[in-house]
Amino acid sequence: FDNQQAIISGSATMDRLDAMAVFVVVVETGSLAAAGRKLGHSPATVTRAVAMLEERLGERLLHRSTRALRLTERGERQAALYRGILSELAEADGADAAGDRITGRITLTAPELFGRSILMPVVESFLDEHPDIGLRMLLLNRVVSLVEEGVDAAVRLATLPVSGLIAVRLGEMRRLVCAAPHYLARAGLPQTPSDLGHH
Repeated sequence: FDNQQAIISGSATMDRLDAMAVFVVVVETGSLAAAGRKLGHSPATVTRAVAMLEERLGERLLHRSTRALRLTERGERQAALYRGILSELAEADGADAAGDRITGRITLTAPELFGRSILMPVVESFLDEHPDIGLRMLLLNRVVSLVEEGVDAAVRLATLPVSGLIAVRLGEMRRLVCAAPHYLARAGLPQTPSDLGHH
């Protein structure tokens, strides 16, 4: 999040917004020390910020070990929520200067074939209308962790598990198995998937 350093104050007393911004940087960098270096804070200050959020929520946000930090389930939900809050604040701060223009950066992920064949034309049209938007597309045939990989939105072709993320159903896709008439005339019409082993 680009405006985190502007949000974080230099005062000894850290408010909730400061703590949220620190936590997001911890998630992005993967460690308390790295977050401190990026923000110009001591490790103790970063630790206090995370502890303050955990105390307020009454739950752990991070699993701490000597080797790495891992987000708890609640931590994943809160990281996504904090990103949204900080992003909206940054947009509000820049609203007067930007007027009615939509500005900012978006990271979007989708399956590779779907992204290239269906999503790309829609994205190109959107960028033509909003040239001040910077878009990074990750077309990957794997499930991307939105929080850990810094992704703002994802298009998924799946039934999604219940999570703290906001999901909107866009539609349905059907899978069809097709064959040329001359092939079926030669090989026969399969009645079950197991019949395809003989084709």
